[in-house]
Amino acid sequence: MRAWLHSLRLRTMALLHRRRRDQDLQDEIAFHLAMREAQLRAAGADDAGRAARHRFGSATRIREELRDEWAVLPRLASVLHDCRHAARALRRSGTFAAVVVLTLALGIGANTAVFSIVNAVLIRPLGFAGAERLLLLHEGVPAAGVDRVAFAYGDLAHLRREARTFDAIGAFRNRAVELSGAPGDPERIQLAQVSADLFPMLGIQPVLGRLFSEDEDTPGHDVALVSWELWQRRYAADPALVGRSILLDRRPHTVIGVMPARLQFPRRGPQFNNEPGDAWIPIAMRNLRGGYAAGFDVSVIARLKTGASLAQARADLDRLAPQIQKQYPAALRQSKARLLLFASPLRDEIVGAVSTPILMLLGAIALVLLVACANVANLLLSRAASKQHEIALRVALGANRLRLLQLQLSEPMLLAAAGGVLGVLVARLALRTVPAAVAEQVPGFQQVTIDLRVLAFATALLVALVPLAARERRRLSDALQEGTARTTGQRRHRIQSTLVVTTVALSFVLLVGAGLFLRSFSALLRSDRGFQPGGVLTAVVALPWDAYPTADRVYAFHDSLLQRLQALPGVRHAALSTDLPLEGGAVGIYTLERNVQGSVPARQTSVVGPYFDALGIRLRHGRSFTAEELAGGRQVVVVNQKLVERYWGGQDPVGKRLSRGVCDNCEWVTVVGVVEDAADSRQSLAVLGDDRPAHIYEPRCAR
Repeated sequence: MRAWLHSLRLRTMALLHRRRRDQDLQDEIAFHLAMREAQLRAAGADDAGRAARHRFGSATRIREELRDEWAVLPRLASVLHDCRHAARALRRSGTFAAVVVLTLALGIGANTAVFSIVNAVLIRPLGFAGAERLLLLHEGVPAAGVDRVAFAYGDLAHLRREARTFDAIGAFRNRAVELSGAPGDPERIQLAQVSADLFPMLGIQPVLGRLFSEDEDTPGHDVALVSWELWQRRYAADPALVGRSILLDRRPHTVIGVMPARLQFPRRGPQFNNEPGDAWIPIAMRNLRGGYAAGFDVSVIARLKTGASLAQARADLDRLAPQIQKQYPAALRQSKARLLLFASPLRDEIVGAVSTPILMLLGAIALVLLVACANVANLLLSRAASKQHEIALRVALGANRLRLLQLQLSEPMLLAAAGGVLGVLVARLALRTVPAAVAEQVPGFQQVTIDLRVLAFATALLVALVPLAARERRRLSDALQEGTARTTGQRRHRIQSTLVVTTVALSFVLLVGAGLFLRSFSALLRSDRGFQPGGVLTAVVALPWDAYPTADRVYAFHDSLLQRLQALPGVRHAALSTDLPLEGGAVGIYTLERNVQGSVPARQTSVVGPYFDALGIRLRHGRSFTAEELAGGRQVVVVNQKLVERYWGGQDPVGKRLSRGVCDNCEWVTVVGVVEDAADSRQSLAVLGDDRPAHIYEPRCAR
């Protein structure tokens, strides 16, 4: 017990006072030598001091052994010593070190960047409470060519009353508005209109102020929430903003709260209402309440009841769809095309369109990682072979296996550390080089950060083959000791040959994949989009509703804007449109005259001026709009080829009539021309092929 306490005392002193520890160690050795010398002198030995030192052994060796045994962190000192030795050795082999570090940096950097994207887009939670039970709901009439569409407000009201499988149902839509008033100049922001129960359902609370009340979710209550970013950028994080008024479309709104930082709602990804809001107002403020089958511009999120499944929710929607369709106008009730209601997990709707391309990219980068692993392992094996004499000499001098393994691992770990640091820089550079247009369309990309866990994972994968090299070095040293260098050399060559074959095979797979990707990308660039984007400039004009309350004032502004644009030098064509190709458009229902198909759902675009000439959309039959038609109303339309093929069997439709809406006394308009199909949606690259919707163009926004 006394010896144990004495040892504990020495260990504690070693931790606190190294110099005192060394002095105590020296005194301890001197004490034992003196005791041995006294014993020998008492026994009558000649030259007792020399005999005691001979029997006791080398004091220096004993001091080193005891220092290693008593030290609290003996390995740390030896690791630092071996690292310094490895750094000197790598300095002498600069080319080898540079090649390995660059290879590691490429593999670690590329994989860290892609894994960070996967983590942010596909793995990281949405940030909503109970996100696994949130569903995004749609309406659609697949038999009539409309697979998905947002809800009509009357349809939503019926859903809220009759649904049995949802705890809560929230609605939202968004649009661009003008934010004006002090401080700063007017600017265009994204405004989201939300129902009062939406944010509580998502578990989102403001950091300042409060959310909308049920009473405020009715017409006549001008209140607003602002985003953290807008509050910081425009209002300098002034807490006094809550309770003050801001101008949205030149209409005063009282700010009642500031939302959390980094909140993105609506989220990017879904087909409709997918622009993150800078401010939020109650959805009922603009008196959106309409009848059944009116509008189709409200997105719906629902939360499943506890214990309810997705299959049960879909069955509930199947029950409600015929009830809603029974409330539609007579022509729609009698149509053979059935209304359907769809429910999908919110996460799938947000990331579904980008998950496949991102996972394909992940697979390609994983191959790069494997190639880098094989190359680094091969270089380390070659390095091991060149150091076999040094290893053999250390073994001959008595180096134990554990210390030898530590020494052998020091070089690879230094290289891995340097490659990891450089890999972080490569990952940051890779993320910054992603085009802004792509980054804006990838849900969650704005939250991509270099995740240290991802970096550690990629680094661990890359250095996974380092022990193989260290093991080979140990075999080399054993071989030199035992005289079997030839056998070990054959084993090393077999391993190197395997790594070379693996590297070549993986590189071949990468080259084939890159070739197929370039071929697909080239075909994509050569595909006929239906319009010519070269030399075309676009801008979004959002007119404040209160400043332009009548159609005449809107038309006057459009006329003035077009005249000024056409007068600019170098401008060949100027036109206005409610949307552009690849952006989609409003869904309208048209009735064909004396046609067995009945109603025609189609994407509607309102056009002013030489729209087809400006975008290079080719005219197939008939003519475009005349100046008189553009200035006089909506008596004529132009349709695309897809609508002709679907509803007129490819016959020339020029002169045929249709009406917008479903009623007995709707105004009929005449088809005057047919244009090529233009890609209308940005949801997938498939729209650049044959899957393009029917489209009807109207001459609107004139006088």
